[in-house]
Amino acid sequence: MKKKIFAVAVFLIIILSVNWSVKKFNLNQNFEVGQKLDSLNGVVVYYNGGVNNVEERNTTKDGYNLGLKYQCVEFVKRYYYEYFHHKMPDNYGNAKDFFDEKLKDGEKNEKRGLLQFQNSSHLKPQENDLIIFSGSLFNRYGHVAIISKVSDNEIEIIQQNPGPFSPPRETFLLEVKNGKWEIKNNRVLGWLRKEKTEIEPTEKAEPNIFSSKYLEIKDALVDSNNLILSKVGFEKLSKLKTDSTKTDLWECGNPFEWLDRPWMEKTYGKYNEKAGNFSNFNGEITTIYKKGIEYSTNKHIVLFDWAEAESHTFSIPSHHIILDKSTTLKDFRKLFPQLEAEQMSNKDVRFRIPIDKDSDDAFLFYFEDGKLQNFSLWWLLC
Repeated sequence: MKKKIFAVAVFLIIILSVNWSVKKFNLNQNFEVGQKLDSLNGVVVYYNGGVNNVEERNTTKDGYNLGLKYQCVEFVKRYYYEYFHHKMPDNYGNAKDFFDEKLKDGEKNEKRGLLQFQNSSHLKPQENDLIIFSGSLFNRYGHVAIISKVSDNEIEIIQQNPGPFSPPRETFLLEVKNGKWEIKNNRVLGWLRKEKTEIEPTEKAEPNIFSSKYLEIKDALVDSNNLILSKVGFEKLSKLKTDSTKTDLWECGNPFEWLDRPWMEKTYGKYNEKAGNFSNFNGEITTIYKKGIEYSTNKHIVLFDWAEAESHTFSIPSHHIILDKSTTLKDFRKLFPQLEAEQMSNKDVRFRIPIDKDSDDAFLFYFEDGKLQNFSLWWLLC
């Protein structure tokens, strides 16, 4: 009997030790803590490694507490702050504490400054709702995420810190029964929603003049997605079928050399500054062709290259700017008065916005007959 008790005790110690290690350390060497994984409406999801890992507290310029990097709470509060300009009256608390069990369905959660709905509710979940999960045996703090898509029979969430091997997006079945909507997951407590009387999301606001002389990659979106994506994130986000792919030797180097330097060195050896390459890298980069848009990849991250304005959009969320096929040359000049047009032909012009103040790499915008035709992210490699 004593041997059995001892064996059980040893087994439990091993299980608890493994669980502690998984939560504390980064066991997935494909990603580094702080690496961008995904985004929604320009708000980025970062990789955190073990779920208990904490980098530092993230606060806004005006002192508002967003939470601990890169926990799930930090993402949802940052999302509501950046997308809705919403500050929660009580800006502390664990994930499960976002749900107030004393409230009735549809009442206002004063601590969060948001309407609260139970699972199940007479009102259907909506995109941008903040969803709350209860604690569990191995996660007593609970979990929060943002609902990114809703259909009649399922929802999709986007989340930060789900674990080192879990994806940033996940789907759950949605069921309506006796007039009530229920998300089919027994840990879902409910969801929070911004009241309609508040300011509308930034994408609906009037555009502001862009006066800066450069535009950083992180501040721009194509089709509401980041320009640099993880391979997993790209596969999740991309709705368009791949037409073809082509792998070529990029003789003059490639932007992955500095955009993804840690992974490239881990995979291909140290970078030789004199030779201008990695010791075991053959210089080949794959281009992905989809309908009216192109990407390039080093098999780890995916980088936007070029897109037609006919079916794709370029946006700068911070200035509420959205450029598409309806953007005229006159519209563009009003939004970017500091940019000078480069004459390409009698009717065609091009505008260039560097990606930083010391770089020749730039965003390019081409106009034909006064209408935006295409835009690209161009690199000076040779």
